[in-house]
Amino acid sequence: MAFYKDKHYQNAIQKIRIDLGTMFGLEKDEDVHILVREPSEVESLSFKKELQTDEVKGVEFFKSILPGLIVEHDFYEDEKNKMSNEEVAELIFDKNEAADYVLETYTNAVFRSRLSKREEK
Repeated sequence: MAFYKDKHYQNAIQKIRIDLGTMFGLEKDEDVHILVREPSEVESLSFKKELQTDEVKGVEFFKSILPGLIVEHDFYEDEKNKMSNEEVAELIFDKNEAADYVLETYTNAVFRSRLSKREEK
């Protein structure tokens, strides 16, 4: 058996769905979401370093990498035009509750998952 990037890579990368509907005035949380991938090792180490040094810098760093972490979303400018990942990240960080929720959900899912995988070994 071999690893084929075009076949197996997407399944090898952890993805986290974060539902945000009610935070943006919709009826149910599931009505709008972002799907974000796990960070690369460099992104992960840089994020941890920034958070440990200065929480504000850590949050700013996360905001800067969020567009690259988003693999799917259902935010639209209007009925036809999807927002860019950069616009979605800006929108999320314009709303304190959404930014806190995304940051907390993401870090808990990614870093706890990595810890539990290491502890299982």
